[in-house]
Amino acid sequence: MKSLMFAASAAAALAAALPAAAQGLSLAEPEHTGAYGELGYNGTSVHGAGQSVIDGRLCWRFNRFLGVEGELGVGVSGGDRTFDNAGTPLDVGVKQKFNEAAYAVGYLPLSPRLDLFARAGYGAAQYKM
Repeated sequence: MKSLMFAASAAAALAAALPAAAQGLSLAEPEHTGAYGELGYNGTSVHGAGQSVIDGRLCWRFNRFLGVEGELGVGVSGGDRTFDNAGTPLDVGVKQKFNEAAYAVGYLPLSPRLDLFARAGYGAAQYKM
């Protein structure tokens, strides 16, 4: 199941990246404003309990130096962990329901086609046990 989700998200990311790669062949000065987005899959494991999330980010770049990003994600799998509770095993299952975040983005142009960027913002996530 995880392999199928990873393959699907990788195919979607590749399909979205191909038009952008074709645009990159132009020698004209790039446009520094407009919308862009990302779709991703995150997998983590903490002490043997794994989590996976599919998330997307929609972004708007106002000019060469400033932009904003909004992010939403949904948990697709959770993990179980067993803790020792005074000699009695305690099984805990956790799955992320969703996450959301908003960021302000600053860009530092290093060349006409290369930027260094930094994000600052706020995010929250909700889990179920």
